[in-house]
Amino acid sequence: PPSPPPPPPQQQPQEEEQQQALGRHDHIVRLLDCVDVVDATYIVMERVDGPDLIVYMERFPLSRLPPAEAQRFFAQLLTALAHAHSRGFLHCDVKPLNIRLSAACDHAVLTDWGLSYRIGDVAHFTSGTPAYAVCYPR
Repeated sequence: PPSPPPPPPQQQPQEEEQQQALGRHDHIVRLLDCVDVVDATYIVMERVDGPDLIVYMERFPLSRLPPAEAQRFFAQLLTALAHAHSRGFLHCDVKPLNIRLSAACDHAVLTDWGLSYRIGDVAHFTSGTPAYAVCYPR
């Protein structure tokens, strides 16, 4: 079947609207640009130079972070989620693979907002990464 026509110029892609509504936050990845082409939309996000949380955790015995580091990252992510919730958004896919760290591994950033939705939006769906698809270290 033919691809749907691109949105009219005055209409913003959902990602841009969401990013504007979310505003800026130190622990939420920033959207830099959205490029619509005939058959796809390309999203350009802020570059976060460090590893994802899973890769970083693998550096430690039993893949467990030292308590002080775990508490710091958890607090950073809670501020990101509290910010998003205060603006009416749910992330819906928080997991170690969607948490990137700075190059110095001291700053956590919540990424992959593809399953997020605005609270009260009846057009959302409930989905995420199935538990069987991701093997976390034990």
